[in-house]
Formats: sequence, C-alpha cells, structure tokens
Amino acid sequence: MTERRDVDEGFSLVELIVVVAILGILVGIAIPILAGIQDTARHNALQAIAAEAATGAVADLSQDQTPRLLPDTGYGLAWNGAAPTQVDQVCVRATRLDNGESAIAGPGCD
Repeated sequence: MTERRDVDEGFSLVELIVVVAILGILVGIAIPILAGIQDTARHNALQAIAAEAATGAVADLSQDQTPRLLPDTGYGLAWNGAAPTQVDQVCVRATRLDNGESAIAGPGCD
C-alpha cells in the first residue's frame, strides 16, 4: 500500500500578495527619485549646450571675428541681451524648445 504524505509545496496566496504589495511600494518610491535624476540630467545638458555656445563666441571674439551662434542644435540659442563685441560681454541663453526651460552661460552673465 502506498502512504499518503502531506507536503506543502510553493507559496500561499497570502505570501504572494504580501510580496506584490512590497514590490509596489518600492516601485512607488523609486519612480519619483528616477524622475528627479532625469530632470537634473536634462538641465545639466542644457547648461552644457549654453556653455559650449558661449565658448565658441569667446573664441570668435578672441580671433577678431563676429561671434555667431550655431542654429541647428535642437535648442533655441540666443544672446542674453545685445550681441557681444567684447569677450566679457558674452552671455548665451539656451532654451529647450519642448518645455521652455532655459539656462545661461558665458563670462558676461551675472
């Protein structure tokens, strides 16, 4: 005759629900943190683009050339004020076209 054994295999429904609830809480905490990191990275990229454009304008002025802004960057680049005639007047504003966020860079920015 064969003996019948009671063997518990697997997890109970309550244990699975607890695990899913814990994972949901962790995801709920992680998503806002990751969104903040992405916003910071976007702003830093915008600041770097403004700084790069300002560096190019300073190089143009130091070679006695008219400073120019490269138009095809995917960002709106403009002088923050009048077009500079001296290196210490260079101040470039870079603006994201999708949400209007902007950053300025250059030796003439206060």
